[in-house]
Amino acid sequence: MLSDVEAVLLTGGASKRMGTPKSDIMVDGTSIGNRTALELASVCQKVTVLGLQPLEGYGFQLDSEEYGGPRRALDQFKPTHPYVFVASCDMPHFQANIVLLLRDEIANHDACIPFLEGFRQPLCGLYKQQVIGRQIQGESSMMSLLKRVDVQEVDEGKLLSFGLNPRQFLSFNTPVELEARIKAQNNLSPL
Repeated sequence: MLSDVEAVLLTGGASKRMGTPKSDIMVDGTSIGNRTALELASVCQKVTVLGLQPLEGYGFQLDSEEYGGPRRALDQFKPTHPYVFVASCDMPHFQANIVLLLRDEIANHDACIPFLEGFRQPLCGLYKQQVIGRQIQGESSMMSLLKRVDVQEVDEGKLLSFGLNPRQFLSFNTPVELEARIKAQNNLSPL
């Protein structure tokens, strides 16, 4: 358990392409939201759900703007620990050991995030407390935030060397993508 890291689980998305809230989707008999929160609680001192509905057993902060996006939800969050791990609720096979790796890798950087399949994954990343809630006039996306802070990227090779499957940290937006993520995990085949 990391004494200096808390986690936020983002569950408030509109899920328009999915047709149902992603956090409620059942995978292997458990909702993705509950499974991810439980994983986070295994390594983080505190887990807070940011969204429209709480998950039993975890802190909760109601989104001030319905479907306002992750950055708006984080802008309202007030961290109590030096580091905050930010997780979206659309990683069906999320493993919390990534928090340990990113904590080791962040060093003097403002953020540490996976770089998978050519893209930064800001909703599976570790941030220093002072970065969370940093509002920048006219910018409302996580990618715009990353342009303004010092980011350490962790590539697929580093994840593999730490015993983590990079596919566990890829998100989904549609039923087809979810099915592909589950199939890839179950078959251990490439996406």
